Amino acid sequence: MPSSITLAQFLKLPRSEVLALHTQFGFPNLGVFVVDGSRRLVLAYSDAEPGTEEFYLAAAHLPAQFLRSAVETVFSYGLPTLMAPVLGRSLFRRGEDYVRLTLLEGLRLLFDSSEWSEMYQRLGVRVHVYGHLECLRGTACEPALEWIERTQKETTANQQHSLFYAVGETSIVGEEAVQNAAAFFVEHQRIPTREEQVQYYYGELLPMADWFIMTSKMSGMGAFPPLLINSDTELYFLPTVMGLTDNVYRRILYDMWFGRSALRQGVNCFELTAEKRAALRQAYDHSVGQVLGVGFEIGRVWVMKNIDTDEKS
Repeated sequence: MPSSITLAQFLKLPRSEVLALHTQFGFPNLGVFVVDGSRRLVLAYSDAEPGTEEFYLAAAHLPAQFLRSAVETVFSYGLPTLMAPVLGRSLFRRGEDYVRLTLLEGLRLLFDSSEWSEMYQRLGVRVHVYGHLECLRGTACEPALEWIERTQKETTANQQHSLFYAVGETSIVGEEAVQNAAAFFVEHQRIPTREEQVQYYYGELLPMADWFIMTSKMSGMGAFPPLLINSDTELYFLPTVMGLTDNVYRRILYDMWFGRSALRQGVNCFELTAEKRAALRQAYDHSVGQVLGVGFEIGRVWVMKNIDTDEKS
């Protein structure tokens, strides 16, 4: 297992060698990718007027296009399981047209389109939907219930990868776990284990998430999948949903495998030389005054600021 490979060298490795490294390291096994900023994406990449049918449909198609690309990317590098929160309960408050056009069309793409169906079969993806599907009943999205059921059945035998879509979850961190634990206690008169809660909520046991990627903003913690995030889950933020490219995912893998080992081993493994300590001190001094997560507005749309660029106005 190489220990001194540079990022530049890693980015040039054949895919087969990166897959071999994945096998050697034994992770990541589960990742979480959150799609956000769909309407802002339409403002940037179309001339559609907000409130029009064209705008609402584009707000489904554009992010779906980049989500599919991200799914193919992470699975091509050996990730076994991907969690993708796609439809939170709060989205139903955006109005009837948004639900009827954007949400329903987005669900149709994921569960009733030939493009996505072909990808599931080609990559050997088993699709599972968790959360609260009942929130679709009585809404314009109710037809999606049939599409979701069919897609889950059609992909049951696929064993290469698992893709978990979240539908209808609350945006309050921990609420789902508390409610499920309370229901378990009422029925069994004891506190459930984490494994029992995971089995109940997702339908199977799942490992902890190795990485969580949020797009378009440095918030969105409400998309954390219940019971799958712990202190070892690495957090990454991408300025847009377009960002999870092959190159970017390789950078994340390099960071996890070669850049964060000290976070798990502590200071005892630090290379105790004067040069290394001076370099560490210089990096810390350079970081003073920097803030990750600040941004600027373009036409009243917030954009994440690159920490290496000058302040924008």
